[in-house]
This record gives sequence, C-alpha cells and structure tokens, in this order.
Amino acid sequence: MFEGRNITYRIMKTETKIVVICIVIIMVLLIQGCRSRHVLVFEQSPDFPAFPWPPPQASAFMDVTELVKESHEEIILLGDLDRKFRRALDASGYVEKSYFYVPGGYALVTRLEQINPDGTPKNPGRWSLEQEILEYFSLRRYLRALFFADPGLFRVVVFIVTPQPFSQSDKVVERDDAMGWLSGGLNALPTSVKNQEFTDEFKITALIYQFEKRESDEPRLLPSAALTGRDHLAGSGFLLILEGR
Repeated sequence: MFEGRNITYRIMKTETKIVVICIVIIMVLLIQGCRSRHVLVFEQSPDFPAFPWPPPQASAFMDVTELVKESHEEIILLGDLDRKFRRALDASGYVEKSYFYVPGGYALVTRLEQINPDGTPKNPGRWSLEQEILEYFSLRRYLRALFFADPGLFRVVVFIVTPQPFSQSDKVVERDDAMGWLSGGLNALPTSVKNQEFTDEFKITALIYQFEKRESDEPRLLPSAALTGRDHLAGSGFLLILEGR
C-alpha cells in the first residue's frame, strides 16, 4: 500500500509540474503576442516614409498633450486623435498636410506658409512662396521680386505623436527641405497606426520651424525666434480651435 501511495504522489507531482510548465508557456506566448502586435503597429513599412529622427532643431515648440486630453471629445485610438487634429487644422486653414513615421508613433506636417511678425498668417499671400505679389508684370518688378524681395517670414508646423521621449538634433533644416516634407509624406495615417490605443504614455509636441528671407539672401531658419510655440499656434488660430473656444 505504501508503494501505491508513493506512485500516486509521483504522478500528482508530475502532473503539477506539467500544469506549471503549461501556464508558463501560455504566459510567454501571451507576452510575445502583445509585443508582436506592438511591433507590427509601429514597425516602419516601405510605404510609410520616416521623418528625420531625432527631429531637426526647431525655432519653437509646445506640448499640447494636456489640451487634447482635457477636451470633452473622447479619444481612445490614434485614429480618434487624428480626426480631431484634422478638423482643427482644416478649420484654421491647413487643408494640406502629410504623415511620416517616427519611432513609436507618427509626425503630422503642415504646408509652408507666410506669416506676420506676430505669428498670424499673412493675408493675402499666406500660401505664396514669393514675398511680393505682382499686380502687373514688368521685368524690373519681376527681378526685384526674385532677387531683392522684401523681408518675409515663413513657417512649417510639425506635430510629433509618440510615447518615446526625444530631443532635437543640432541639424539645421533648410526651407526647401521643409517644403519637401509636405509632398514626401502620406496623405493619410495608415490603418495599423489609427487602430493603436492612445495611452497616457503618448505625448503630442508641436515643433515650429520659422524661416526668414532678407532681401537677396536665401531663406534661413531662425533657431531661436522671438515667438514661442504658443504664440505660433495661437496666431494661426489652431490653438483656439483645439481648445474648443
């Protein structure tokens, strides 16, 4: 009888080990599955162009995360966030925009625009690349507009959405490179990114690249502009719309 009990004990012990091993295997598979889904969502695909990373030095910046979270609109997925941003950008005149991949998320880029010194859009000529609008053509006026244009200010806004902390690089972006961002990105956010949950780890940072054109000189980035990130976003009208005012 003692031998029978010993056999029964060994069988139970073996079964317990098997159960423990099975539980461990299941947990490992679940963890790997979660990690795989995370990687698949944010893995850069050939059809999702990458934004320069870390991002080039900006003239100004602003964290707008809390403004988004404090809104009454429910934001569960990154697709919900994208819809909110697109509506706010459209309402403030930014109807052209493009998307880029960044580690852990995406970047949303607006079109290059002309602005006034206070950060408001220049009107007329907001979307014109020349500083002087010619009412009538003459060779003299054309050459002046081409080589001796009045000083002009330009702006590109880039929204970085990612849970990954980042710093700005010391690279100085040229105006032509910033102009190319609009045509170099996607016209819509990929579905795999839209379906990702918008967690508390995500931060939304607006990077403002302000350029200045002085007479015959080439446009140059103002690495430390007089305007803050809030000044730029408020001047464009985007901030008030985002806040729901």
